[in-house]
Amino acid sequence: MSRLETTALMIDRLARKMWRRLAREAETMPIGHLEKWRRRADRLHVPLAEFRHLAEARLMRPRPGSNTFHKPPRTDWAWRPDLWLKPVIPRGRTEVRAGTHVARCVALHHDCLRPEIAFRQERNRKAEDLAPYAAVIDVLGFDGSYLSVTVEGQEKGLAGLSRNHILRLEILLELEAPVEIFTRLNLRHGVNVTQIVQDFDGTKGKIASEFDLGSAKFDEGLLDHFWVDIIFESPAFNRIRLGDMTLMRYPRAKF
Repeated sequence: MSRLETTALMIDRLARKMWRRLAREAETMPIGHLEKWRRRADRLHVPLAEFRHLAEARLMRPRPGSNTFHKPPRTDWAWRPDLWLKPVIPRGRTEVRAGTHVARCVALHHDCLRPEIAFRQERNRKAEDLAPYAAVIDVLGFDGSYLSVTVEGQEKGLAGLSRNHILRLEILLELEAPVEIFTRLNLRHGVNVTQIVQDFDGTKGKIASEFDLGSAKFDEGLLDHFWVDIIFESPAFNRIRLGDMTLMRYPRAKF
């Protein structure tokens, strides 16, 4: 056992003894002292909660960082964003405003004036889960028309991207109630943005959208950014759980 671990165990024993004693005295403690110790307890809550979050992440399966998922033949780039790969801090948000980044490369957008939207990251626990984490969005009142999850593509996925490629988006989706869903691929080339829109084939389970760039109109030489939007129309009083999300690309068949 290291010196740090030995010291930490001693401090832990003393701290637990002190807080047990304070708990016994809380009923009769002077109000001024009670307020002081409550503030100290509040300050301890955040680092303890963060430690538990990170420790639980490492002790559960699938392990954080697990990047196992199905890839079609000839796939030359595949990616699972960090939100589904490793713990994010903070792991939860309430009253999520439009444009809020909930993780690296992932943002929520909507057109609500009074958003009653909560977001959290939670661990996947089923034996068949491949992604370590899931993204959960709880929607109560909704005075807008849409809610979207936007994922910005990696530079590696952009390198060499051409009309000879198919971009595939796969999602593991659970909904409390049916809602209209569609996906949109956005390709920025110079000052222009080319968009390809698809409806989802289904509203739950493993769902895939394939964007065939063969007929898309864009300047390959100016292509400098791409992102995808997963758009839910009027999702009031619903829980959206994205148990996994992956992006990949592979050459399209030649005819």
